[in-house]
Amino acid sequence: MRSRGADKWRALTLALLLAGSGAAVAHEFRIAYVEVREDDADRYHVSWRAPLPLSAPPPVTLVAHPDCRLDARRQLTLERLQVRDYQLDCRAAQASGWIALRGLERVPDDALVTIVRGDGSERSVHLRGTRQRVDLAAPAAASPAAGSLFAEGVTHVLGGYDHLLYIALLFLFLRRDWRQLLVGVTVFTGAHSLTLGLAAVGWLRVPVRPVEAVIALTIAYFAVSLLRGRKPQGTAWRWQAVIALCGLVHGLGFANSLAGLGLSRETMLWGLFTFNLGIEAAQLACVGLAGGLVLACRRLKLSRDLGHAAEHGAALCAGAVGVYWYLLRLLA
Repeated sequence: MRSRGADKWRALTLALLLAGSGAAVAHEFRIAYVEVREDDADRYHVSWRAPLPLSAPPPVTLVAHPDCRLDARRQLTLERLQVRDYQLDCRAAQASGWIALRGLERVPDDALVTIVRGDGSERSVHLRGTRQRVDLAAPAAASPAAGSLFAEGVTHVLGGYDHLLYIALLFLFLRRDWRQLLVGVTVFTGAHSLTLGLAAVGWLRVPVRPVEAVIALTIAYFAVSLLRGRKPQGTAWRWQAVIALCGLVHGLGFANSLAGLGLSRETMLWGLFTFNLGIEAAQLACVGLAGGLVLACRRLKLSRDLGHAAEHGAALCAGAVGVYWYLLRLLA
């Protein structure tokens, strides 16, 4: 006979799944990278690389100090990636030269600006919202990029509905064994990090649309598994392997956003490390919050029929959303 506690787990999970399936938001890490490399005193080569969604209307444009001359050298579009090269001459500027990304406050994206001096020293500045300007002559300081990318990892989990829905499904599927649940979340993050890292250093290139469609299928797969009553007990390692495979696929969702951005190896490796720390922290926080809500709801008296209906409805809802996202992304 099923316990009332198990029924409450299912009822709570239904609420979590419904909250996570409110909109079809893409699972991309959208950040522009701007490298300002000093060629000579007050003369710079500026390279802009950004995923195409960042350049969708309203546009984001690169501007410079009024006394600086900014000349476009090259503009081209690769698959889901926009590349722009500029020559910047600030020798006529009376004060320190600067560059800014005009319109950044109107889009939900960020920019990482790295200034490379003639002596090889680097300074990275993270731009977001109303913070749009970078002083080219400012002294080098501890880079805020790592902390910003940690926050970006957290934002990625909390703002990506497909990611939230997948974590909610993991919570529902492995809820009876907290150890397996925590292992599953960590395995997912590790696999996610592997393919993201390979894509970031240019060793892995994949087309975007099929990957985004398969990400949606991973959600539908776990939902169908729940509907069919598959349980992880006795074959835990097999389900962890499935979770790892899903993590590899989700990591590929970042491939075209990071591949080819031209980040220095030091910036890339440290940034990826802190970004994934942010992802892991947010995922564990979501699991902990769900567990806390379950403990708080144990005093509620829910019938077995209600619990069964909640579990079935949650899986059905998640599966429908996964199939919808699959078709939407496949036909986009």
